Amino acid sequence: MVLFVAIFIPATIIRNKVEISYNINDMLPQNLPAMQAIGKIESQMGSVEMADILFPDSTPRFVQRQVLNEIGDLPAVEKTISLAQMADAAIPESFIPDEATKQFEKGGYSHAIARLKVKPGTAEGNQAVSDIREIIKGHGIKNALVTGTAAISKDLVDASSPDLKKVDLLAVGLIFLIVALAYVSLSIPVLLVLAIMLAIFINLGIPYFFGHSVPFLTITAITAIQLGCCVDYAILLMSRYKQERRLASAHDAMVVTVAGTSPAIIISALSLFTSTFGLVFISDVSTVKSLALLIGRGALISMFVIIVMLPAVIVKADKLIGLTTRGWNANAYKEEN
Repeated sequence: MVLFVAIFIPATIIRNKVEISYNINDMLPQNLPAMQAIGKIESQMGSVEMADILFPDSTPRFVQRQVLNEIGDLPAVEKTISLAQMADAAIPESFIPDEATKQFEKGGYSHAIARLKVKPGTAEGNQAVSDIREIIKGHGIKNALVTGTAAISKDLVDASSPDLKKVDLLAVGLIFLIVALAYVSLSIPVLLVLAIMLAIFINLGIPYFFGHSVPFLTITAITAIQLGCCVDYAILLMSRYKQERRLASAHDAMVVTVAGTSPAIIISALSLFTSTFGLVFISDVSTVKSLALLIGRGALISMFVIIVMLPAVIVKADKLIGLTTRGWNANAYKEEN
């Protein structure tokens, strides 16, 4: 019981400190020829990360030049390349060779490139994209576009971060509702959900201690997967305890419950662990490897929390359960001596 309470708060804090990776390159096998080529190019030529900027043709060249000069002054930007910087604004369009124009202008837009010193998906990379967009916005340029790997990663953060929180809240809320309706209780769903969330927080907090980031696709999936398996273990334990509590005191009923349900929980957890953990050593895709590791490890952590910690919490909360659960006291339970 003390262990449960002592771990829950720091596990919650650490879970929120885990770095989530939105870098698309990190989700690809590093042994691909293209990924190996990136490393060789960076060692010879420097950063290969770029942000592509498209100005509407209606944007004067001198304005484009001002914008790009400001962007080039950003700490995260190595240099900028554009027709507006190669050709002075005083030079008439007709004087510029068609070969040069075709390289930078097409489809009603003028193309510029900003070479970045930072990696996409990192806090620095996301901030660089935000700064570039703010500079363009500050000059009142409408319908300008910023894209590239760094911009895609930034947009993934903006799009998925709120969704991740909503999905987690919705999943936990629905599990709470299902357990509450099944047991007609206010306290049982709280206890089970707390145990489930503790198992998930411990699992997701482990990468923090090793300095590893977690791909955002993994975070999206693991909460739902571990929540599903852990709630099964918790309901199995609670259902058996409810039956045994009619015949014995809280402590004795829980002893019989743990002895009776542990084999099923252990077999289920080990089956999930062995069926996924092999991917950690086989797969070259970091997202698949990370997901497999979290699923396998999460099964063992869920097993530990449900078998070792949750029983003590239930026994200590036995009187509260009796007061807040319909029909719990209607049966001839034996009271504690």
